[in-house]
Amino acid sequence: MLNRLAMLTLCLTPWATWAKCGNSAILIDGLISGSPRGCTVSVQVEPDPNWNRQPEAVIDENGHFHATVYFDRTQPGRRERCSRKPRLIKVQLYRGSQLVGEIDLEAKRDLVSTGDVDYRVRSPITLNAH
Repeated sequence: MLNRLAMLTLCLTPWATWAKCGNSAILIDGLISGSPRGCTVSVQVEPDPNWNRQPEAVIDENGHFHATVYFDRTQPGRRERCSRKPRLIKVQLYRGSQLVGEIDLEAKRDLVSTGDVDYRVRSPITLNAH
């Protein structure tokens, strides 16, 4: 009984002093010009989003794609400071393992805020698969 009470107390204790900031979601929509067959869309965020790997974009049969990437707002070395923002988003189009197109999005110019911490592209982007 004492072990269960100790475990419950441990689980319910606030750990705010150790907590990281929440992540920002960056929503990217676009279109692949040319055949999307065999293509993948990769997205990288700078500065380093503190994630090992971002999820790949979902591409439909008409070449429209959507990607949601995440960015850790925690300032390096300052867990209580949540002011870190993305600077550059690199969107790359691959056919197999070959890079066939890419676009660099500047956060200040090409993204709009959707609430307190999330972003989306101002307008859908186009990647050429030719």
